[in-house]
Order: sequence, then C-alpha cells, then structure tokens
Amino acid sequence: MSVNTDLQRERQNATIRSDEFATWWWGGEKELNKRRAMEKLFFDDPQFEDQRSIANMSHKELYEHTAAKAVRFVRKLREFLQQQRTGKRLTPIEEVYEMRIIMAGTLGAALVPQSFPLRLHFTMFLPALINQTTEEQRKQWLDKAWNFDGIIGTYAQTELGHGTYMRGLEARADYDIERGEFVLNSPSLTSYKWWPGGMGQTANMVVLMAQLYIKDKPYGLQPFLVRIRNEQSHEPEPGVDVGSIGPRLGMNGVNNGFLGFKNVRIPLNQMLAKHNQVLADGTFVKGPEPLLLYDTMIFSRVIVVRDVSYNLLQAATIATSSAMSTNTDLHHERQNATICSEDFAVWWAGGEKELSKNRTLEKLFFNDPQFADERPLANMSYKEVYEYSTAKAVRFLRKLREYLREQRKINSKPLTAIEEIYELRRLLAGTLGAALLPQNFSFRLHSAMFLPTLLNQATEEQQKQWLEKAWNFDGIIGSYAQTELGHGTFVRGLETRADYDIERKEFVLNSPTLSAYKWWPGGLGHTANVTVLMAQLYIKDKPYGLQPFLVRIRNEKTHEPEPGVDVGDIGPKIGLNGVNNGFLGLKNVRIPLNQMLAKNNQVLADGTFVKGPEPLLLYGSMVFARVLIIRDVVYNLLQAATIATRYSAVRRQGVETPGQPEIQVLDFLTQQQKLFPQIAKGIFYRMAADYVWDMYRVVNKELDVGNKRNLPELHALTCCLKAVCSEDASKGVEILRKACGGHGFMASANFGNIYANATAACTYEGENTVLLLQAARFLTKSYVGGLKRCVLPRTVAYMRIFTRPKWTADVETLVAYLEKTSMERAKFSFFYMQSNKANPKIANHAGLSLAKAGILHGRAFMARMALDNVRSQILKGRIPKSLQGVIEELLNIFIMDLFLASLDEILHFNYLSAKQVQDIEERYQQALLAFRPNAVAVVDGFDFHDRVLSSTLGCYDGQAYERLMAEARKCDLNTETVNATFESSLKTLTRSNL
Repeated sequence: MSVNTDLQRERQNATIRSDEFATWWWGGEKELNKRRAMEKLFFDDPQFEDQRSIANMSHKELYEHTAAKAVRFVRKLREFLQQQRTGKRLTPIEEVYEMRIIMAGTLGAALVPQSFPLRLHFTMFLPALINQTTEEQRKQWLDKAWNFDGIIGTYAQTELGHGTYMRGLEARADYDIERGEFVLNSPSLTSYKWWPGGMGQTANMVVLMAQLYIKDKPYGLQPFLVRIRNEQSHEPEPGVDVGSIGPRLGMNGVNNGFLGFKNVRIPLNQMLAKHNQVLADGTFVKGPEPLLLYDTMIFSRVIVVRDVSYNLLQAATIATSSAMSTNTDLHHERQNATICSEDFAVWWAGGEKELSKNRTLEKLFFNDPQFADERPLANMSYKEVYEYSTAKAVRFLRKLREYLREQRKINSKPLTAIEEIYELRRLLAGTLGAALLPQNFSFRLHSAMFLPTLLNQATEEQQKQWLEKAWNFDGIIGSYAQTELGHGTFVRGLETRADYDIERKEFVLNSPTLSAYKWWPGGLGHTANVTVLMAQLYIKDKPYGLQPFLVRIRNEKTHEPEPGVDVGDIGPKIGLNGVNNGFLGLKNVRIPLNQMLAKNNQVLADGTFVKGPEPLLLYGSMVFARVLIIRDVVYNLLQAATIATRYSAVRRQGVETPGQPEIQVLDFLTQQQKLFPQIAKGIFYRMAADYVWDMYRVVNKELDVGNKRNLPELHALTCCLKAVCSEDASKGVEILRKACGGHGFMASANFGNIYANATAACTYEGENTVLLLQAARFLTKSYVGGLKRCVLPRTVAYMRIFTRPKWTADVETLVAYLEKTSMERAKFSFFYMQSNKANPKIANHAGLSLAKAGILHGRAFMARMALDNVRSQILKGRIPKSLQGVIEELLNIFIMDLFLASLDEILHFNYLSAKQVQDIEERYQQALLAFRPNAVAVVDGFDFHDRVLSSTLGCYDGQAYERLMAEARKCDLNTETVNATFESSLKTLTRSNL
C-alpha cells in the first residue's frame, strides 16, 4: 500500500529526523542495525506468518498455536544470537537477560502477541538456577536447562490464597531425616500454587518456593527444584495435581497454571542451597542474607519495568453455582453492619414492589435450564461466541416479551411508546442481560437506536408502515449506521451519499471511498437485515446535509446481502464480541422516496427540499442513546465494586501482631480509598441518570408541540454526563480490578467483560472529548447569558454566581466551590477565545480549556444534584431513618472525592490554604473509615444475583478460592493431562539440545 499522505506530510514537516531518534533510542547504530536485521530475519520468514487471526481462536487453539510458534521462535533466535556472539563474552545472567528481552520485547510481541509459555523459563527459572544454586547444583542442571535438554522450567511462588505477602505462603517441604528427602504438600486449597507461566501444560520442572520444616520446626521460605511432569510422557508425576487456570483478560498464550502436591518426595540436593542449606542430619545452616532469596524476583521486576515501557510506547504509537457455605469473614461483615442490606435493597430498587418484580424476573430466567452456560464463553472462538450469543439472545427475547405482555395486563398505567422501548432496552442491556449474555448480543441497537429513530424521525405514515413490524421483529431486524471508517463524532464529515433521482423518484446510495464505509454498528455484520442509514443528501448535486434513510441490506427470506450491498463483521474487539459489529458499503443501491425518514426534513417528488424547524432533532436518537449509556455504566461500576468489596472482605494479607490472624484487605485505608468512592459514584451517578431520563421525557413531550427551549440544555447535559460518567466508570472498574490483585486478571473474575462494556461507552455514541467540547459551547453561552442577567437553565444557574463562597468545610461549601470553579473555567475559556478571535485555529487551541470546562460542569452538576436529591428524599421520608446515616456518609465521600479530584482546577481559580486542604483530606479519610462497617451490607443491597456478577471472586457466599479452582478445572486445556503440543513441539524442543 502507498503511504498515507497526511503521515508523509507529518514526517516531512518534523524538525527532527526519526532515524536519528531511533539511533539514540536503541543505543547506537550497531544496536539499531542488529535489531532491524533480526526483525527482517523473522518477519520475512513465512513460518512466522499467522494464516488465521488468533482473536478468532478458542483458548485451547490459541495455546497450541502459540506454543508451537514459540518453539520455532526460540530455535531460530538461538541460532541468530550464536552467530552474533563476538568480542566480550556475556555472563550467564546477561545471556538470560538478552534472550528474555528479545523474546518478550517488541519482536516477541509481534510474533507471539498473546505472549508465550516459555516466558518464565527465562525470566525466573534460569535466573533462580544461576543465583540460588551451589556450583555443584549448577553443573547438574543449569546447562541442561539452558539448552532445554529434558527441562522446560517455571517458577512457583504465588498461591491461590497469598501473593506478595510471602510469609503467609502455605506450601510445605518437610525434611525426612531417615530417607534424606523432602516431602512436599499443599495442606489446603489456598496453598495451591497459582499463576506461574507455562505451569499448565508446558513446564516439566519448577523452582518451588515452600515453607521448610525440620522436625515440625519452621525455617522459612526456601527454593526447591521439583520435576512435575515425566520427561518422556509429559504425564504429571505421582502426587502432582497440575493444570491450566483458564482464560484471563489477555496473555492467554502464557499457559498460567495451578499446582498442588500430595506427599511428593524429592532428594536432599534439590533444595537450592547457595544461601541456606540443610545437612543430611537435619541441621539447618543459615546463609548471611535472607533477602538474597528474592533476587530472582528482583531480576524479574527489572524486566517488567522494561516490558511495560514498551507496552506504553506501543499503545502511544497506536493511540460455579455449587452449594457452598458462606465464608466466615463475609458472614461476620453482614452480622456487624449497622444497616440491614434488605432495607437498602428496597430503597435502591425503588420500593418493595419493584424489588420483588426484579427478583421474580431473575428467578424466571436463572431457574430456566435453557439459559445455563455449560461451557465458559472465554474458552470459545470468536465465531462460536457470536453464534452462541445470538441463539441465546433469541430465546431471551422471546421469553422476555412473553413476560412483559403478562405485566401489561397487570399494569394499570399505560406506557408511551418511547417508555416501552426504554423498558425493553433497560432489561435487555441491564443486569439481567449482562448475566445471560456476558459478551452482549447483536439485537442491542434494534432497541437502543433503530426503534427510537423510527419513533422520533419517521412521519406518522412511515411509522404505520414500519414501526409495528420492527417492534414485533416481523421480517425486520434493525441496526443504525452512522459512524464510518474515516469519521465518527464529526457527523458533517460523513461521506456516504444519497443522490435523489427525480425521474425515478428514488435515492441512489453510494459509499464513494473506503473511508465512507459504515463501521461499528451493532448487529450489522450478520444479524440485521434493515438499517437506518445516515447519509449526505444531494439533489441535482447540491448538498442538503445529513439525513436518515431506511435501507434493506439483507434479503428477508434468504438473509443474503442485497445487490450492491457489501456487508460483514469487523472482527474481534477487546470485548462485547457477541454484538456482531459490522461494516457496510453501498454501490448504486436504490431505495424509494418514502424511505427517507421525513418527520423533520422532507424531499418532495419533484426534488424540492422542505427543511424542518429544528436540525437538532436529527440527533434525538443519539441523545436517547446517551441517556441509556449513563445508566449502563453505573451498573458496570457497581458490579465491579460489589465483586471487589466482597473479595476484599475475604482476602487476608499481612499481620499486625505475630500470632494474630492475617488482616482483611478491606481494613486497609488504601484499599478503602480504591473501593468506597466507586460505590458512592455508582449510587449518585444513577441518580443523575434518573434525573436526565426524567428531563428527556419532558423535553420529548415539549418537542411534540414545537417547544424546543430546553433542548440545548438536555443535549449539553447528556454530552457532559455521558463523557464524565463513562470515563469515571471505565477508570473505576480498572481500579477495582487491580484492587483484587492478580486474581482480578482472571477471566472468571469477570472484570474483563465489565471493563469492556464500560470502556467501549467512552467512544461509542460520541467520543468523550468531542462531547465535552460540545457541552462547553453551551457553557460559554450560558456564562455570557449570566453576565447579561438572563434567566439561565436550572442546571447552569450557578453561572450567575460570581462571589467566592465562604469557607466552612462542609459539603455545601465544597459543592459551591465546584460550581464556582466550573464557572471560572467557562469564563476563562470564553475570554481566551474572545481575545484570539482573529486566530483561525483558536477553537483548537482552546480545546484543552473547553474540555476541562465540560468535566467541571459534570462534576458540579452531579455534586449539587446529589446533595439536593438526598436532602429532598430525607425531607419527604423516602430514605428510611435506618439508612439515612450511611447514605449521608456516601454523599460525603462522593462530594469530597469530586472536590479532591478537581483540586488542581479549584486552586487555579481560588485561594485555599494548605490547612484547609488538609482538613478536607482528613475528613475524607474519616468518612472512609466511618463507612467501613457497612461496605458489604451496601453492596449486598445492590441485590446483584450471582449470575449477574458472574464472578468467582464476587459471589454472595465469598468462597472465592473454591470457585477459582472449580472454574479452572473447566478449562478446555485441562480435559487432557498431556496436550497434543507436547508431541508436536515441546518434545522436539527438549530433545534438540539447544
């Protein structure tokens, strides 16, 4: 392909030469040339080309493909490095380091993008043999391990129940003096080794970190060399329970494993004895520095720092439902709470009637065997996920429609059409839909965009023709096609054309360029047969702007694409792989005149264009979608918060006093600061979502009678809140995942699906930065209106308050400071643009300030809304007295968190002393500690069914470790003790004597 002209221009106009930068970055011309020669050697070799995208493979297929490719990679890399060896000889550790940084660096990432199962052999196993063995032990094993001569190694330290707190590790090595052997055991489920790369089906030896006991006296953590699989057959050795831990959020080629022991014996010389030693008679000889035991971890961390720097630069360049008793810690949390979680659940659901209705609906589906998942989706290929999700979604939709029809008979108050669509979409894409369809489903846009567009943009006659059929799926499965390959939020830049042919009274649809192809619409790939198409209207070659058209893209009977239609799936994403996002190109596709949705604008038969009263109405579907998104991301955040809070109550780490039980992670203030603000955000963001939904319904009714006064406020507020809430939810879910340590990275923890939903919302239905800029235009106009003493819309009424709030350190004052700061940022943005009006690039240069204005308005609005809402509910008796204290604690946490997150902007425009800021920080910490006793009770009150959370870490009973192991044993890789890769690849590696 030719080079993009914009990129060519960027390179020509740069003030530096990229080759000079590359020479500096890679450490000189010699190193740069070596790297390029190495890349050419591999990238030009057809045996390293992927004929099939790994994103389309199942978990088992991905491992087998990666393991085979990694063996070829190691062989060829070794040959290359041997030829390069000139001059100064490397030490063993330098040689290991060089091999590892190449394999796990940019070359390895390109060839083996899901990483590889030999990674820990170089990162941990070989360094342990170099640094922790005696000279005699190195002679026995190091050369063989370096050459893969019967040895593929890994390093087992982390356990199911313990990670960084190594003194808490439970795996035991008891020395048997009579037989001169160590007896290895995993005394509990939590003592199983968990996470080591290559452990699952690849490694046959391991450096095992275990607690040494001699005559039942403990001598601390020591390293042992243990054969876990037979060298010839690769079957697990007697007493060894080993397998893969199952899919993770990524790096699924690493083959992370679990390892348990039952009376496994190894000889005395297999304790690595450079630092500490056990003599034959059982005497323990202590070395000079116990910290040396951890030098393997230090070596590993040096490499990790290098790895993540490349990850960052690459990113910048691209821009078991078994009957288990409840965990005792969770049981105590619930007993010791000062509130009743059932009371909270009633309030949160909106009353006993709504809570009962929600539970009845969940029971209807969760007790139905046709909705049980026999095989985890994480083990399926991309194609299997789509086919499985679509079949299940059809069953879900049928049963849900039957349920809603029965409810209509009971419900006395009829819903409007838009309310009916909203309810259906809420159930399909809400917690119930998330539980049944964790990778989402391909009908999502039918209810979220297609139906609302027919309702809001079609004439009455057009609605009679299509709306009922679309509602009943009568020959119509819809999607909504706006975003293109080359354009997204900038809708004026969309290229798809609709030329009106006056003679034939038809529109001729075309995608004039590749970048004009529609890209991303959900269900467009293989599910939808009709779409609302947003295209530029031309009449006699004169443009009339973007208009909506109803287009059949697949035959109703055969489902084959219609003539001139090029349609398909865009391929795997980070998540939401059941949505079937598609591409769409059109070539001279003709549709009749009445298929332009004409409620707002119209084309007459003679080609006359009749312009409607308000072009903003075209974006009604987008506004509706953003209202829904705000609610969606709230549930993403609260699901993640429930999982992390329950797991933090179960997980224990470290001791304060020797001999005392380990501390619950939830007791650490640092953990509370990660968890509790997210709980508060979820609660008050939902209040904001309810506020906006009520506002949307009011504005929608006003528009029907021609009143558009409140439309700009609604548009700005939905832009602002969609951006702020989705961004905060995305960051919050990731904070909560990391708060769960390594286990949070397991696919079975379900943070991957939750995060994918939250982070996708940052870019679909309007990229967040663009939305903030749109909102900021409304804010600067409002500021000017305030200067002119105009009556301002309610949500920006604070723009008229120009005096500095009096400091009292209560939440009312904090809200006032947030509003004052938002006004000041809007003011700054306005005057900055006014003083630079002559500069044609001023809108771009003001962008940073305008985006900040949008964020600050979102925070100020939500702080004021939360404060007023809670006060109003308490005054009207809508919050039970038993809950008022905890709701006010959460309100304090929410507002103080918003204040502290905005502190840089607050201090930019206001004066606060160090003492005043310190007071807020101390009050914030006190609020976290005050909420601590009720954290579990509150997340229980969100009433997420275990099927909704779908998380091994977040189940109501708290049996996280049992569920992790049960889920790991379901992994496809564990259906056989020896994977086929041993015979096809690994066996050849261990016989090759590299």
